[in-house]
Amino acid sequence: MSWYRTREQNWKDELELLNRFLDIPVLYILATNDTALRPELSRNMERNIKHLTRAEVVASHWALWERPEECNTHIKSWIEGVVFGRKVKL
Repeated sequence: MSWYRTREQNWKDELELLNRFLDIPVLYILATNDTALRPELSRNMERNIKHLTRAEVVASHWALWERPEECNTHIKSWIEGVVFGRKVKL
């Protein structure tokens, strides 16, 4: 619970991340009904993540528990295609 008590410090610490870029493969699975990490918060991720793959499931914040088969299907497909298929260089 300390994370909530240190919100201002967390915000200051994360400011330096605004201009960082990832040049590695990343899979992002969007939970369409997530009220904690709302879908619109992921807008523009592509600006900072060069090799971003997006997928989505109809679930809340606990997508892995609510839709494990769908999440695992997305993960498996991404690993086979991007990681083992070398769609991008690691």
